[in-house]
Amino acid sequence: MGITVQNITGNTAVVIWPQLASCADSFYSVMYHPNWRSTPASYSRKSFQKEERVPASRSSFVVENLTPLTTYILCVTCQSANPSSDQCRVFNTLQRDPASSGTAKKELALGIWLASSLLLLVIAAVLLYGCLHLLCRRRRERPRGRAGFGLPMTLCCTLLLQNAVKYPGMSYLELFSTHQKLLYAPQ
Repeated sequence: MGITVQNITGNTAVVIWPQLASCADSFYSVMYHPNWRSTPASYSRKSFQKEERVPASRSSFVVENLTPLTTYILCVTCQSANPSSDQCRVFNTLQRDPASSGTAKKELALGIWLASSLLLLVIAAVLLYGCLHLLCRRRRERPRGRAGFGLPMTLCCTLLLQNAVKYPGMSYLELFSTHQKLLYAPQ
């Protein structure tokens, strides 16, 4: 059949085959199995570990998730037929790709960075809530000053939270300072 296996790496290989006129309205089966130790004649379709269906319009396929430093047998047939020896090739994968191990390290570092950023954000939100809660409690306990002008602190905190809902773009610090200016502005 003229099957070739090219661009072999530690975890991928490209298989290329000539298109068959008898397979024009169907599909090709790409079957492969690791740790090959026997002759292709002893293999039936069921003895292959993996089988991929490829549209008949294509004449190549990228086999992925292979194990480095492993011998594979790969067969290409039309419509899931049992393979013959001329439809199979044996190939060896290379060592693990240095680029893929570097990518895995980068993904791990990115995951750790995202997790720590989210944790920091949660801690900041808890601290901000605690500070506002403490500030509102102190205001509630403080005697009213400025010639009797002032609101009960529960109303102060309620208004502050209502403004936070009304103006979602403003930070709590901006809302609080605006609220302070409104409460203690000279009339």
